[in-house]
Amino acid sequence: MPSIDRDELIAQIKIQAMTVLMFTHSEPQYDLPEPEQMEDIGSFAVVQLTLMLEDLYSVELLEQMVDFKGGSFEDFADFIIERVEKGQDRVENEQGAVPGA
Repeated sequence: MPSIDRDELIAQIKIQAMTVLMFTHSEPQYDLPEPEQMEDIGSFAVVQLTLMLEDLYSVELLEQMVDFKGGSFEDFADFIIERVEKGQDRVENEQGAVPGA
């Protein structure tokens, strides 16, 4: 499985964050400021964003958010990449295991 391009992931996170904000904002008809940090989108939107990214990248994130200590979208991208790579390593190790060994 190919690695994730960090810059593309950051762009995807920002797009998804803005989408979540549009759907969860009480007055979506007004221009919403573009979020710059994770704290700009609020906890409910962070959960929605995390679930969207779980589905998009086929990785378990929400249960591991307790380990996320960053605050920027760049930090979140690094967090996701690390989990995706760990998941890929696990799958490769399972595929390489010899049954009954």
